[in-house]
Amino acid sequence: MKTPISKLNDINIFILHLIHRINRPMTYVELNEIVEVTEHVKYIDFAEAFPQMIENGYLDPVGKNLEDDEMYFVTKKGIQYGEDIKSEFREAILRESTVAALRFIRFSKDKGLTCDCEIHRNEEDKTYDVTFVIRNYDRETLRTTINVESEFQARQMARNCYANPDVILSGMTSLLSGDINYIWGTQEPKKKDETP
Repeated sequence: MKTPISKLNDINIFILHLIHRINRPMTYVELNEIVEVTEHVKYIDFAEAFPQMIENGYLDPVGKNLEDDEMYFVTKKGIQYGEDIKSEFREAILRESTVAALRFIRFSKDKGLTCDCEIHRNEEDKTYDVTFVIRNYDRETLRTTINVESEFQARQMARNCYANPDVILSGMTSLLSGDINYIWGTQEPKKKDETP
């Protein structure tokens, strides 16, 4: 096991940060699996902290999944609490654990991701606008439009998005965050050489 996190405040920050970054409701079992993957929090500590976080108003039940399991998401109070005391916590652990959690989510069977795609032909220049919308359960997490030269290319993109919304989402997040190792590692992206 990696450096253990045992203080209640640290466990709270850790769990709240993961749910907030993953940005979708999760069941107790799902969250426990993700925490175990990160290897920082022991199950017994997680099991003790979880009900207290609900009692303190940091997590709220937000509905049930198809298996009738209760799902939980971070409240505004939980986000504020995490931000207020996050400075006391090691940022490297949060970053590394987020990568591990997102990698786990990517390969989990029930991602909750769905994709909608629209293709629009521009009559003036005969190009195609492809608009992608990816939702994580009921929450819209990505909306983007790209212009391409051919209908074949547009339809190829649409097929890929429908088949792999998790790959599209993780790839876009990686590109926009500037962290090319967002899914596959924890190394910081190289900075450009600013010398002339």
